[in-house]
Amino acid sequence: MKRIRERLGVIQNEGFWDRVLRMAAGFALLGWAAYDLSREGVTFQAWHAAAMLVAVYPIVTGMLGWCPLYQLLGVRSCREETCGTLPYEFETEVLHHRLEPASETDHSLSGSRHVDQEQERRPEQQAAQRPRRAA
Repeated sequence: MKRIRERLGVIQNEGFWDRVLRMAAGFALLGWAAYDLSREGVTFQAWHAAAMLVAVYPIVTGMLGWCPLYQLLGVRSCREETCGTLPYEFETEVLHHRLEPASETDHSLSGSRHVDQEQERRPEQQAAQRPRRAA
């Protein structure tokens, strides 16, 4: 399984906001059909079934972060460094935290660490402060 995951790379191809909008649209469509059915005197019609079936696609793809249609077209709505699990994307896109993935294939929040901007500058500062040796 590890070898397959490494060959595939990051599987997600949807960005955070794409996922949120897909799930919202799917639940809205599902809710609309359910609300219409809950009204008194309304019978189940073909559009109710169609709406419920169509709502499943954006909900599932939003939860998974992977869209088969995007895959076929070679499209991504996220940058390579921000694609990952929903919590990972939330941290990078909404909270603007810099995260460093554990590996090229593990873009989960648990497999990442926060990149302290001070830590990034320290090696540069240390190199600048080191005395130069005379040749």
